Amino acid sequence: MRKPPSWLAWSLVALAAPAAYAERAWYEKPQPDIAPPSTLLRKQAEDISDNLPHRLGEQQKELRAQALKERISGRGQGKVHRVGRGKFVELELERTDRVFVILVEYGTQVHPVLGNPATNPGGDAPGPVHNLIPAPDRAKDNTTIWQPDYDRAHYEKLYFDTTPGADSVANYYKAASSGRYTIEGAVSEWVRVPYNSARYGNNLCGSTNCSNSIWPLVSDAIKTWTQNQLDSGKTPEELKAYLDTFDVWDRYDFDGDGDFNEPDGYIDHFQLVHAGSGEETGGGAQGTNAVWSHRWFAYSTGLSADGPGPSYNPNGGTRFGTGIDKWVGDYTIQPENGGLGVFAHEYGHDLGLPDHYDGQADNGTGFWSIMSSGSYLNDGTQDIGSRPGDFFAWDKLQLGWLDHDEARAGKRSNHKLGPAEVTSRHAAQALLVNLPPKPRPQVTTPPFAGRYAWQGGAGNNLDRALVKTLKLPSRTPLTLSLQTWFDIEEDWDYGYIALAVDEGDFIHLPSGVSRTTNPNGNNLGNGITGQSNGWVPLTFDLSAYAGRKVTLKLRYKTDGAEFGKGFLVDDVRVTARNKTVFADGAEDGEDAWDEATFFLNDGAQTYRDHYYLAEYRQYRGYDEGLFTGPYNFGFSADGLPDYAERYAYNPGLLITYWDTSMSDNRVSAHPGEGRILPIDARPQPLIRDDGRYWSGRVQTHDATFGLEPSFPLSLKPSGQPRMDYPSQPAVPVFNDLNTFWYPEQPYAGVKVPPTGTLIEVLREKDDATVMRVRVRPVD
Repeated sequence: MRKPPSWLAWSLVALAAPAAYAERAWYEKPQPDIAPPSTLLRKQAEDISDNLPHRLGEQQKELRAQALKERISGRGQGKVHRVGRGKFVELELERTDRVFVILVEYGTQVHPVLGNPATNPGGDAPGPVHNLIPAPDRAKDNTTIWQPDYDRAHYEKLYFDTTPGADSVANYYKAASSGRYTIEGAVSEWVRVPYNSARYGNNLCGSTNCSNSIWPLVSDAIKTWTQNQLDSGKTPEELKAYLDTFDVWDRYDFDGDGDFNEPDGYIDHFQLVHAGSGEETGGGAQGTNAVWSHRWFAYSTGLSADGPGPSYNPNGGTRFGTGIDKWVGDYTIQPENGGLGVFAHEYGHDLGLPDHYDGQADNGTGFWSIMSSGSYLNDGTQDIGSRPGDFFAWDKLQLGWLDHDEARAGKRSNHKLGPAEVTSRHAAQALLVNLPPKPRPQVTTPPFAGRYAWQGGAGNNLDRALVKTLKLPSRTPLTLSLQTWFDIEEDWDYGYIALAVDEGDFIHLPSGVSRTTNPNGNNLGNGITGQSNGWVPLTFDLSAYAGRKVTLKLRYKTDGAEFGKGFLVDDVRVTARNKTVFADGAEDGEDAWDEATFFLNDGAQTYRDHYYLAEYRQYRGYDEGLFTGPYNFGFSADGLPDYAERYAYNPGLLITYWDTSMSDNRVSAHPGEGRILPIDARPQPLIRDDGRYWSGRVQTHDATFGLEPSFPLSLKPSGQPRMDYPSQPAVPVFNDLNTFWYPEQPYAGVKVPPTGTLIEVLREKDDATVMRVRVRPVD
């Protein structure tokens, strides 16, 4: 059976981990004690992805990855990067964005199916409305965020307070971006939607967020807000003018002109805050009928009763109301008692950042980034998540907020780093080390000629191309020839040979292997699909374009479901009277092309870029939480499921491995491999007396390299005696020929490439403002 597109599949398959997942706070051989439900759900919250994919977001992610690759290689500059013709992406966010927030509480209507208590226990319970979360008993609970009154003023401060020292989303992003970016906006009064929580937050589809349930909450919330405004005397014209102030950004560059500072018909940043607890922290009285905090695109499948979206940009979404042509597509949703951590984390998704944790196992990212468990850091007193930690350097690089040095493996270089939390005039925030291309197994077929062929990749939601603009000579005959091999999901995914003349529209050229049939609506015309069963020569007569400027485009485009081994091309030639005008056999890499998002493939493997990122982490700014906030639930067996002890992460040089061949950090699926994982300076797994191994977030508490010994560690496993671990010696040198992943704890470490690269800490200033490091080859 053919799978649904990946962005739709999220609404159909289970996101929640099994009920026994919480005990994977350790990796173990025997089964551990089962933690109480509230602890189970809290720990799932830290490990289940809340960044739900959709088509536009996946395409933008591909563009950003290619743009960063080109920037690192020295191509392009500026806030907006041109990846290809009509393909642009923002790489430097430097502005103040407006955010529109609606506070939503639930009504009393019960959905006849989704609220049926026979199939959904508790599904007929009314509400909740706000201010019903019970006060925690602080003698038993030092993790739940709570206050007696969650009024509009509270959220205005939480989002937009710019008072120095205030913990707000605005101040957090101003600090993280070193003053480049912040937010402003508006928060509504609480509005009440018709149905109870179960109608919107149920898990009956097998997921913590079901599109047919949660998207109606977005729609009902904005329509209720609209009706309230109309009832107060506002006109549709006045509401449209007000909402226009929140639509000044063309998030996905819908018209392909590279201008992101224009409206696109959708609210730029839309947020919902729902009454009651989030399911990620137990759900309170609603339990699994509470909404799980997340980021998504409402009605991204185009199934809204409001229509397909704005007439000039129909990409789904839901409309504010009849006569008010303003839409919500991208949105985030958080709970009434959410802390700054969850609000800032979800906003990171809104800016395009992914989760760094694994939904099924606890990897080593731990508390090192707000896009992992760092969103739950705190001041160590009475809650978790009220004061998050900083981003990875990688996160800041994605958004254009990183002032970094660059080094190259195999070459000696010295660098001066300042604290990663802020920029400095005299030292870099991070160090990016370029490594030789990484081979990645990808069996296709031997190249037609030479060592390499070009491959369009193998995956879902791909749109990759080789593009070259040429001024054709006047002499004829003019011929384009190439060799192709393909294994493409038949009638669903396609390869194309396209040509544009004088910057006009691309025409898909017919060939002996192209098809005009379009059984599933995915063929853009003369698409290549199915299997070639060997290399096939293709020839095209270009004589009609003699003397003109043409753009050649070899394109591979896949949908969101199954895929084959891909679309390969080799020995591409344009000739005029048998004299070469252009030739490329993939032997010289990307230099022959204006745009190259295909990969080199030698028949057995592709070659991908990868890097080390080194950053000097100190207890400054929001990273003060690395000292006060890491926590361990060790008292569940004592009847204290919501009570946690705190321990400290060690400051120093944090080195992460960035592997562009990996699309996520799901070490449960690929142990030791991920998109961006920390390298533990002390990688030998910590083991408990009962033979169980501590989780990844505990293992990497002392991951930093430096000149100081690590802190002693004391933790209590639930139902077990306290474990005390002594201080470990300083580790000033990273050598990637050493081992940093152990199979006995497969989720915590990382398999680094053996490139012979060494990064060593030379010295640190006593006030922790400067660290000097050296990159050199291993002797």
